[in-house]
Amino acid sequence: MNKSLILCSSILLCCILAEALICHKCKKYKKGGGCTRGEGTCTPKSGQQCMIVTTSLNNIRGYYQQGCTKPIDECGTDKLSKTHGVLTTTCCDKDYCNKE
Repeated sequence: MNKSLILCSSILLCCILAEALICHKCKKYKKGGGCTRGEGTCTPKSGQQCMIVTTSLNNIRGYYQQGCTKPIDECGTDKLSKTHGVLTTTCCDKDYCNKE
């Protein structure tokens, strides 16, 4: 009985871990310079995805931030920033899909 319980628990844990999404994380990314602060990975919580926020200022596009979404409703949105121009948040749901 105990062996069966341990086996079932191990299989369940493997299935849960196999489904965990892994995203690139970078708090500050400079075009041509790579990640300058906060490089690593993150695992989104339930209902979240990988995201990348890009900037567009004076028709020049650059990368700004990579990571895991906070509220999922940020996906596909544009926000205006006085210093960075238009910030576009794009989300995806495959491992490491938010790479430059």
